[in-house]
Amino acid sequence: MAVTVVPLVIAVVALGMQTAGHLRLRAEKDLATVRAAAIGLVEGSALRATDLATDLRATGEDTLAETLEEQDAPTVTQWLSDALDLQGRDRADLVMLTGIDGGVLAMDSSPPSFLSEEGATFDPRAIAEAARSRQPLPGLLLDVAVISAPSAPTEVAGYLVVGLWTDREFLDRLPLREDREGAAVVADGRILATRGGNGQLPSSVPAADGGVMETTWQGMPALVTTVHLANSPASLVLWSVLEPHSTSLGWVLVAGSAMVAGLVGWLLAGSFAAPIRRALVQAERSRDELRRSLSRLGQTLSSSLDLSRTLSVVVETAMGTLAADRALLMLLTPERDALFAKVGRGVGSRVPSVRVGQGLAGWVAKTGAPLRLPADAHRAQGPERGEPVAAHQLLVPLLGRGQVIGVLSLLRDDAARPFTQSDLDTVTSFAAQASVGIENVLLHREAQRLAVTDPLTGLWNFRYFQIQADRELESAMRFEHPLSLVIVDLDHFKEINDGLGHQVGDEVLNEVARRIRDSTRVPDVVARYGGEEFVVLLPGTGRSGAIATAERIRQSVDSPPVSICVSGQPMGPLRITCSAGVASFPTDGQTIAALLRSADAAMYVAKTRGRNRVVAAGNAVLSEVPWRADPGAMND
Repeated sequence: MAVTVVPLVIAVVALGMQTAGHLRLRAEKDLATVRAAAIGLVEGSALRATDLATDLRATGEDTLAETLEEQDAPTVTQWLSDALDLQGRDRADLVMLTGIDGGVLAMDSSPPSFLSEEGATFDPRAIAEAARSRQPLPGLLLDVAVISAPSAPTEVAGYLVVGLWTDREFLDRLPLREDREGAAVVADGRILATRGGNGQLPSSVPAADGGVMETTWQGMPALVTTVHLANSPASLVLWSVLEPHSTSLGWVLVAGSAMVAGLVGWLLAGSFAAPIRRALVQAERSRDELRRSLSRLGQTLSSSLDLSRTLSVVVETAMGTLAADRALLMLLTPERDALFAKVGRGVGSRVPSVRVGQGLAGWVAKTGAPLRLPADAHRAQGPERGEPVAAHQLLVPLLGRGQVIGVLSLLRDDAARPFTQSDLDTVTSFAAQASVGIENVLLHREAQRLAVTDPLTGLWNFRYFQIQADRELESAMRFEHPLSLVIVDLDHFKEINDGLGHQVGDEVLNEVARRIRDSTRVPDVVARYGGEEFVVLLPGTGRSGAIATAERIRQSVDSPPVSICVSGQPMGPLRITCSAGVASFPTDGQTIAALLRSADAAMYVAKTRGRNRVVAAGNAVLSEVPWRADPGAMND
């Protein structure tokens, strides 16, 4: 009996020690996974704020600067509402516009879900002052854009503030197993938000980014680490509980057959036990992580049509699933000839574009095949200059309807931590799920774009023009701001279509559309009116400014002559001229329809006076010719 029982006891003890070691190793890896996801979440949130601030400024910074300089709160409020309608309100939790003194002129915000209002500053003026003085606030990740004064570019007119709450909804984006893992946002010893912790932190917490330490949580052993929140005095505390291992297995084995128990004991204590258990633990962990990642990804992709957020979640989830140190997601250009960086983690902000077929990512985009490096180094050429590389790397294609739409790259810098074939299979499966969501977002954006743009020229269509014109007219009436519009019609365009063909005519329209767009400001709305006619809405522009803009458009269309290429054959140069009519609110009309009639009548007068000229509307013009109700009715 001793011959079999003694080895069994030894085996049980050895198994217990090995199990404890495996459990600690598993907790460390789980915590590392959550930490990587947390870092990606923080960086991704900061990038979201920066991207939205940039997009909002591009919506019409000149108009915004003027209203900020004038401290015109109603106009600033209307500008912010229109800009967010265009750019999307769900891209940030807080958007604020302030004057140079820090006074709040306009704000759009969703309430945070903190544990208590004492945990963070909610007063808008306090947020505005913190943004102006570049002081971080607990509970809020901020990006502040300075708006320069239009009269003096070196002076400040105001500030555009974009923020994201680090509250419970923020923590909900972390891939936590709430039965054994937790997270909390902490500032100055106060818990602002928590998840999976019942409002309690571990007994001791390391300093921000201070590594991993062993502690206790609710009387149980646990591992804890912290992540610093960029531009915030708060930190993100993460912990993972060490699961207590049971010794009941020993009693079951002792009560069994001595012979079988002895053999089992020797086997478990022998050299075959460790590899088997490691494989089982790793397989279980991989399945759990993949299941969690795909579930989280699926929830995000099904509820969001925000491309930036979707791509950030894809990158963060992939990094967390495979414990990657760095990551990069690149998308193909519309021409499908190059890849450009869209979301990166730890790869810097200046990743160059990579042409399809060149470099590592370009090879994956061209072939549609994944790469595991260095094992597959012989299959592809070396990286392009500036392309991120590491000791170990996985590159997988993102496929949409059978075509590559992008490439996801995961990197590990530690030479002792290679990616396995199983890792490649996991991320390939993950990429297939992610590709569906990314393609849906891209298709949705394309559908939105096509719904409001002209398919030939890429300009806004007349439907979008009417929506924007109604908004601008309402603003002009409310705040007594000037508003003008210009109708542009190409001269003798019918001769081009009849003599050279409609394909040449289409190319000419494309070139003219580009020249008109380049001759206007960002806030101006340039749309195709119909046929060879275009209409330009000029918010904040009076009669003299509108005439100057129309003349600039006329000169741009007239010179230089248009040279195009059709079916590989050069055509031209062709001299193209246009006639333009100008109308201004309220002198020439108090509705958009009336302004269009006035501008159209003025444009007709320009035609009758010899073409290639600008005519502004007036009482004499209106009495001279009738308005053409159908846009595009005149073909010359």
